[in-house]
Amino acid sequence: MNEQSYSLNDNKQEPIDKKLDKIFGKSNGVYIELGANNGLLQSNTAFFDFYRNWSGILIEPDINAYNLCKINRPKNIVLNYCCVSNDYVNETIKGDFTNSNLMASVNGERLNSQDLVEVESITLDKVFETYLQNKKVDLISIDTEGYEYNVLLGLNLNKNRPKYFLIEIYDKDYEKILNYLINNNYCLHSNFSNYNKNDNIHWDGTHNDFLFYDNLT
Repeated sequence: MNEQSYSLNDNKQEPIDKKLDKIFGKSNGVYIELGANNGLLQSNTAFFDFYRNWSGILIEPDINAYNLCKINRPKNIVLNYCCVSNDYVNETIKGDFTNSNLMASVNGERLNSQDLVEVESITLDKVFETYLQNKKVDLISIDTEGYEYNVLLGLNLNKNRPKYFLIEIYDKDYEKILNYLINNNYCLHSNFSNYNKNDNIHWDGTHNDFLFYDNLT
């Protein structure tokens, strides 16, 4: 069977989803993907859905991408929310969520557009409580264009612990996220995408995808 990749490639042009498959080496896993887009475009979980019988939760704030995601990934629970920290008190959050898998251009951050829409907010703790009771999550993939740290602050890692995190991290947030996860007994596996100017001349130089694993399991 020709197993198609859906993710981006790393710096050496190896698909990220197939690299993950070598590490996981299992079928019937469970994932959560934040910034799921249409379920296919640059997805870190579609490969596992289609070829390894995984399933889980796909979260996408853009209503058009969300509707496509429901069609493209029918065996998953697809949610039209923006994930927030546990300190966020409002039921909705404003942002420009169009034209990509952004979940981070919220409350005016990194925005030049006036096309702000209101989306319901949710924490990852609430996602676990509502949809994943008594389920072990193998992977949480977070691609929220600079809002990753806030998303992590919506997850009580003493209670809800995925085996792996794959997180797109911007340089400005690297130390903050690294220290937060280390303090919660996660270890850095690697800079998984390892983009650099020598190998990837079109890379904007702002971020990479990092893989972390639970040091308690």
